Amino acid sequence: MEITDKGVKSIVNGFKNLISLQNINLRLTGLQKITDNSLKSVFESLMDLTSLTSITLNFRGCKNLSGKDLKNVDLKRLSSVRSFSIEFMLSLINDQGLKNLTGCFQTLTSLQSFKLYLLM
Repeated sequence: MEITDKGVKSIVNGFKNLISLQNINLRLTGLQKITDNSLKSVFESLMDLTSLTSITLNFRGCKNLSGKDLKNVDLKRLSSVRSFSIEFMLSLINDQGLKNLTGCFQTLTSLQSFKLYLLM
């Protein structure tokens, strides 16, 4: 049995009742059945966690992620984030997916650290 988009959505839905969370580290590695729907669910779940200061997302080995569904995701409500790290390895992410991903960060005004790992 493998974890799918439904399982990832269940995980991130658990954040809905959190009042305060400063650091999040999601390592969803090797989940070959998840798609861009999971990626979008993760990003959308972060929107209400306005006290976040550090975000680490690892999608290593998630082969069905391209970033295409991140086009309209805006992280402007996460103004307290100072560190953001995201990793893709062996995924389908392409130029458009990277453009969509970096578009998510255009409204953030103060980051101390941004790390993007692309390993193909």
